[in-house]
Amino acid sequence: MSDQGREGQGPVNQRFEPVREAVAGLFTAGRLQEAVGLLEEFVRDWPDVAGAHEQLGIAWSSSGDHTRALKAFETAARLDSGSAVIRYNMGVSQREAGHLLKAAESFAEAIRLDNESFPAWLARAAILTRLGDCPGAREAARTAARLRPEEDDPWRILVLVELLEGNFPAAGEALEGYMLRAGKLANLFPQLQELVGQRRAVELARVVLSRRAILAREAALFLGEHHYREEEADAAIACLLDARSLGGDDARTLIWLSRAYTLRGRTAEA
Repeated sequence: MSDQGREGQGPVNQRFEPVREAVAGLFTAGRLQEAVGLLEEFVRDWPDVAGAHEQLGIAWSSSGDHTRALKAFETAARLDSGSAVIRYNMGVSQREAGHLLKAAESFAEAIRLDNESFPAWLARAAILTRLGDCPGAREAARTAARLRPEEDDPWRILVLVELLEGNFPAAGEALEGYMLRAGKLANLFPQLQELVGQRRAVELARVVLSRRAILAREAALFLGEHHYREEEADAAIACLLDARSLGGDDARTLIWLSRAYTLRGRTAEA
């Protein structure tokens, strides 16, 4: 849409502002059907306001009706072809409806319109991971991490992508890069195990421990717990002693070490 077209809609957009505020209040109160009714009434009277159709799409999407939501987003995108936010919201609705390829295209279009859109880069990284496009997901996640290095999700996706490709050293580097920024170490490997499975989490912990990097103590503790559950007492003791040597004299490490000694029959040391 040309700048002239945008300016021409100025008075109508001003008319929409009270409606937008009312809809926001209804959203907050969870009164989605009332929000839908208010927006539908507005777009009947003022069909050329892109923001109204976008809000209608959000309302329908929040209500779980993605077919109607997508129709509203398509209208909004036609009226305002330069809006990255509309394309992003369309992609979210397509993703929720299970149209992953279309969602990836919408996120890519949002990025084309606004190359600094963190939500669009992050959403594209996540959707490409689900589609198995690890190189594309890696690029998108790295860009999202550059835009907001303090956020967790881009780093989690980077780790997941490297693990899915079996690139454990790169996964370890991505993990350490995030930890250095965020300083979040506790229970990291158990969380990864839930995400990618035990085998990959254990392999990554071994790589991290071998490098004696910032996460080495957490990796040693995780491996100790893993070997204990597998009833591999000697391996558990070795890892847990490693954790202690790396500064792990906390209660969690000592409790697991005591259990491992007991499993081995070394009750005096337990």
